[in-house]
Amino acid sequence: MRHESMMQAYRLLVPYVFRADEDDPFVLIAQNRDYEEIPKARIRFKRNPGNFLGVWHSVQRHLVWPPSFYMYDDNPESRKDYWERLGKLYTHKHVIVEWRVAHAAETQ
Repeated sequence: MRHESMMQAYRLLVPYVFRADEDDPFVLIAQNRDYEEIPKARIRFKRNPGNFLGVWHSVQRHLVWPPSFYMYDDNPESRKDYWERLGKLYTHKHVIVEWRVAHAAETQ
């Protein structure tokens, strides 16, 4: 049972994918494996995160909605360097933002 609860915590709390904000491509929204937003995990980078090298496991670019930046997939190989790549992501200059802060310009 302990292993199952650890795996469930991993699925819910560890970023699986970062979805770019529709209005600001420099803001990424962290989502867990169930595609639910992780609380307090809207991150604004100084540079376009789509250009970060050696961070993403895969990137899905869409015609109609913002890109999604995946950290891992169902293949266990994709998780071998997960923590190294996540650490590399956070070395890029960034701040944690709230939704209200990210979209404050729209209301002013």
